[in-house]
Amino acid sequence: MMNTRWRSKNLRINVLQAVLSYQPRAARDIVIDATPDGTVWLRGTAPSTEDIQHINSIVSSIPGVKTVFCNIAVTPKS
Repeated sequence: MMNTRWRSKNLRINVLQAVLSYQPRAARDIVIDATPDGTVWLRGTAPSTEDIQHINSIVSSIPGVKTVFCNIAVTPKS
């Protein structure tokens, strides 16, 4: 059980670091959840469709990530 929690947290940290290296403000705009089997959920907002696609691509390329569910919306311009 402990190993499972560790793998989940480790994967979440790796995803967060990768997203932050691309878009630092993502820490407040995107929620990241991960499971030990390599499933990652991304929820929140990003400035553009291109950013969403790039974030999804970055996360998909992380070792250990098998499936990405990307529920990120474009931030409406005020």
